[in-house]
Amino acid sequence: MNFKVAVVEDDETTRRLLAEKIERYARETGHEIGVSLFSDAYFFLMKYKSDFDVIFFDIEMPGMNGMEAAKKVRQADKDVIIVFVTNLAQYAVDGYEVRALDFILKPVTYPGFQMKFDRICKELSHRLDDRSIFLGNRTNTRRVRIMDILYVEVDDHELIFHLTDGKFCMRGTMSDMEKKLSPHHFVRCNSYYLVNLKYVDSLRWDTLLVAGNELRISQSRRQAFLTELARYAGGSV
Repeated sequence: MNFKVAVVEDDETTRRLLAEKIERYARETGHEIGVSLFSDAYFFLMKYKSDFDVIFFDIEMPGMNGMEAAKKVRQADKDVIIVFVTNLAQYAVDGYEVRALDFILKPVTYPGFQMKFDRICKELSHRLDDRSIFLGNRTNTRRVRIMDILYVEVDDHELIFHLTDGKFCMRGTMSDMEKKLSPHHFVRCNSYYLVNLKYVDSLRWDTLLVAGNELRISQSRRQAFLTELARYAGGSV
């Protein structure tokens, strides 16, 4: 899973430690996490364009504090995940006003941070599952929830979407569709199939069962596919 994180914290040491913990978490889980650091809430708001998935706000900062900044962010962005970093747990109560997902107490330790970030990733994963894409051909355009796609098959230059309620065919390339769907737990099992890991029922050495459909898994893609499936099943996506 790929996503972007902003850390808004005036203390340089805490800011650096948070960045290091995020980078460690990314290494351990295999996520691609972009981290941007800000020392001032005013400057952050000037640059903000709803382009982050998660924001860590220090509550106690000079000038505009983290709670004030979070309120302004929430006016413009109802979806971004907000997490507060604070010395006092009592401040966390105020987080309900801006629908903060969680809070982290200083000093920040990695085991505690890891648990919080696991929750963040699960929340992001649920949100990704609710997203939709538009599929279109010469006669029809349809909006499809990504979580309702079982797998995608390519035949020549035609993409066949196997859905929970039937099929949809359109022109396109598998490489383009893979780029679009890979953040949503879709992985290729061979050159012809892009599989939604949510629907993998079982697998043998060279085949897997996807919602009752038997698909071949190629030797060249087997290890990468198994790695992603284990990560998905383990809840680290």
